[in-house]
Amino acid sequence: MKYKILVYMAITLFPIYATAQQQESMAIDQKRLQFSLGVQKLSLIDASKSPLIYTARAIPSVGIGYERQTSDQVYGAGLQLSYGGFGAKNLPPRNVIISSEDLYGKVSRNPIPAQGNILNGEINLYYLKRISKAYSKYTLYLGGRLSDEIYYPSGSINAGNPVNFASLAAQAKVIGRMNNRNEVGLQAHLPLLSLVTRDPFDGTFSEPGKSLQHSFFSKGSKFRSLDTYQSIQLGIWYQYLASNRWGFKASGIAGWKKLNEPAKFRSVNSQAVLQINYNLSK
Repeated sequence: MKYKILVYMAITLFPIYATAQQQESMAIDQKRLQFSLGVQKLSLIDASKSPLIYTARAIPSVGIGYERQTSDQVYGAGLQLSYGGFGAKNLPPRNVIISSEDLYGKVSRNPIPAQGNILNGEINLYYLKRISKAYSKYTLYLGGRLSDEIYYPSGSINAGNPVNFASLAAQAKVIGRMNNRNEVGLQAHLPLLSLVTRDPFDGTFSEPGKSLQHSFFSKGSKFRSLDTYQSIQLGIWYQYLASNRWGFKASGIAGWKKLNEPAKFRSVNSQAVLQINYNLSK
């Protein structure tokens, strides 16, 4: 009788165990290509050029990335770019007056809208190690992140100078799995040490025999720690696995930067992003 019970239990439980093992093996090694489209809002003040707050509202952003997730670690790389119109907050549109004189001495004044644009781009590498138990409902990852981010204003408005932040940051991620197809998550990263590059403010931006780019990075770069430069970025998302190959992820991201030396720089940004994931794993 006992033998029959053991055989019955083995026959009954084996398919369940096999299914669980198969699901775990599918989640152990995921290699994903990531493509994203989004909308970004950005506000900044660069006191080296202007005391005004400049904003970019609803500028488009695009991104591409690669991520690999195993049973105990996550690592990857990404590139994000956004570009769009940029103007002073709470001020009416302004014009630049261009005066010209013809051969007969007649002077004409032509107003041209004072327009500006901003490019915001970031490239990053990250590595996260699982801290909590594997395959639990909530999984905690801790690790680090290397990133390089640039703000590049342009146009006829005096909005600011290019600023570049190359940072080593601590990063944390929490994933909550509702079932095999749905998950939610939280993420944060905090720069600990950064190489910040700005104009040198001494009137000698160019150097003999050197390009402007070389002078910008060689003369304007300085290492900053938490006492002079603070920044944090937070993210929340929902992800849906449509099939073994395709997944969709909706994210909300918010970030803040504060730099006091040699002139005040502040930035606040928020993004809404839709990401498509393609799983390369078999």
